[in-house]
Amino acid sequence: MKAIQKIRDTLRRPRPHRLTRRDLDHLSRAIAHAERLTSGEVRVHIEPSLAGLEPMARAQACFCELEMHQTASGTGVLLYIATQDHCAVVFTGRALLERVEPARWQEVTDLVKRGYLQQDPARGIEEAILHIGDVLREVLPDAQDAHGDELPDLVTQAPHGDDTP
Repeated sequence: MKAIQKIRDTLRRPRPHRLTRRDLDHLSRAIAHAERLTSGEVRVHIEPSLAGLEPMARAQACFCELEMHQTASGTGVLLYIATQDHCAVVFTGRALLERVEPARWQEVTDLVKRGYLQQDPARGIEEAILHIGDVLREVLPDAQDAHGDELPDLVTQAPHGDDTP
């Protein structure tokens, strides 16, 4: 009976909305805003699955693939989302490891989750990005941003199936 209930729950789960080109452009602007007045660098990467890895291991691999580890001061923040695995994690560079409590990053992933549950993933991701900016301004304030914009303000996506954003 439990297996049948699980299948029914899965079938009742609404299909996630795709992120449109307009959504992606809007999120890129949110990243640029989040990076203002801080030396932090923010990226978002969305893909269907964790590819069999633990969430942090997959986020770390993406962090390196996106060359976020090469920021001058180790101030990169990656919001990683695996849509089919219903997973969102934050992976950061070395400068943020001891400066930010894990609960602050949990707040970020909770915003993503809420967006998906409300069938508005773009809004949830945007709120998460802006929250990252708030955290960065608290722990890495830099009105001059001495290193400038080191990484593109982009949301990257891996190829996906029809039912994922």
